[in-house]
Amino acid sequence: MLFTRRSTAVAVSVGLLSVVVFGYAMRARTYGEPPPKLTSTVPGFEVERLTFREWGCEPSQISREAGPFVLVIQNQSGLEDIDLSLVEESNNPRKKLPVTRNALTWKERLELPPGTYLVKEAGHPEWQCRITISNRESK
Repeated sequence: MLFTRRSTAVAVSVGLLSVVVFGYAMRARTYGEPPPKLTSTVPGFEVERLTFREWGCEPSQISREAGPFVLVIQNQSGLEDIDLSLVEESNNPRKKLPVTRNALTWKERLELPPGTYLVKEAGHPEWQCRITISNRESK
């Protein structure tokens, strides 16, 4: 079948438009803003979300007051499994987080005493998030 110039131009335009739309959708998914801090319906109970991507952890730092919270970790790094641990800033191990083998999301309720902690990935030392827990202010 022989295409005319007009049908060729239409086909190329549709193809380019598809590539642009797909590229924009992937960029928005990959480079989107980190999700905002979420609060649940239980007063004083918050969710902190970490997302591991192919270039590191977002956000790289969290500051919060002492008290219980849920730590949600999302694996969007492209790796099937990531080996995470929660350590005190002095490198004392605090908690070994389960390997997220083929899992995209892990969550756990934590209550850490005031101090500074790091969530680290064993195979990528630059992939880490610093969590600073301050004393709860009296009201």
